[in-house]
Amino acid sequence: MLEKAETPCIDNKRGELPLGMRLGMRLGKRLRKVEAKWFRFTSKSIPVPFLIPIPIPMPKLVVVLGFLGILPFLVAIVWPSLLAFKIYSLAILAFLSGNWWSTALLVRSQSEVQLTLTILFSNLVVLAAVAVVFVEHSVGLFVLALLYLLMLIGERQLSIFEKQPKYYAAMRFGVTTVVVLLHLLAAWRF
Repeated sequence: MLEKAETPCIDNKRGELPLGMRLGMRLGKRLRKVEAKWFRFTSKSIPVPFLIPIPIPMPKLVVVLGFLGILPFLVAIVWPSLLAFKIYSLAILAFLSGNWWSTALLVRSQSEVQLTLTILFSNLVVLAAVAVVFVEHSVGLFVLALLYLLMLIGERQLSIFEKQPKYYAAMRFGVTTVVVLLHLLAAWRF
């Protein structure tokens, strides 16, 4: 129990904290126990809300998710759907462009001009991809493949991306290579 002089929130009649504060403190303790029991937070794992915490090293998770991102392209080729292929490609390009935005916003060691150009280029990539989705012919797939290559080259050449982890850069190179080849295969198939 807290002393009356320690906190002004003590109910003077009973000499204890008000009911709302006591309930809030109890709830907070219980939530911390549940969190500790069901989730494991470390710098090398992700929280998994299941009965058994499953730590997954971050580099492995990023690489696995990166390569799993290829599967919808394969499905759209095997189960032929040019529109699904292009829409998924647009979604991935938008995701990569969002990464460019966040990198440009977080990196303060670059010039304002380079940061601005990075953000503008990422916007142009998405706008071009949106336009290509509406092109009926498979020629749009060549444009999408070119956009992937340009983004990869930008991440390799622009100093704003120097601090990307090596495993991410290697994963991006591998995934982008496969994605560009799948775009060429899709252009041939469709």
